[in-house]
Amino acid sequence: MVVKKFLLILILTLCFTAGFFIGKSYTEDSSIKNKNSDQDLTVDVGGFGIGNKNAMDKIGKEGFEVIFQIKSGDKYLVERIKTVEEENLLGKKGSEIQEIYKQDGYYLKDISDSSIILERSPIKYLANMYVLVAINNEIVIAKSNDKGSIFDDKGNIISKEGTGTKVTNLKPQDIKKIITGDTSMQFESIEKLNDGIRDFDIKYEMLE
Repeated sequence: MVVKKFLLILILTLCFTAGFFIGKSYTEDSSIKNKNSDQDLTVDVGGFGIGNKNAMDKIGKEGFEVIFQIKSGDKYLVERIKTVEEENLLGKKGSEIQEIYKQDGYYLKDISDSSIILERSPIKYLANMYVLVAINNEIVIAKSNDKGSIFDDKGNIISKEGTGTKVTNLKPQDIKKIITGDTSMQFESIEKLNDGIRDFDIKYEMLE
């Protein structure tokens, strides 16, 4: 009787051990496959971010929207939306589009059936400045914190005030300065901000 109990315990122990190692091996194998799969889907674009490799051969087609957005934490903020015709991207491959916008910090997130999505990380501004940013095609005034960020830890803009002026009302070179966070679009006081935005023909005045 004792021998039978010993054999039963031994068999159960061997079964449990074998099952553990089989499960561990499967989990590690799946993890490696998933990691390799993720690597196949992305491509480094020279320090500006990770582009979608699967989108590199896709083509910008007539009627497509071009969506420019910022990824802050888990949230996405649309800066502006243009058409593929306005951006002269009709017929261009994803790899070409990537090269065009990479100098401004964007990487190609995706090309879907109706849109081209370009994404970038938040800009670090000078600390405690009033800055001009683009949100949903509008020029917006935001305020940077002590670390030079306009976003809080949850990915929301800390402080913002709309001007009612469309991004398209500005000259291309001024739009580029807003996108890249040029110091000419950062102001240390409301007075300097109001003087500055008049130079860009933004008909708005922020109250003290």
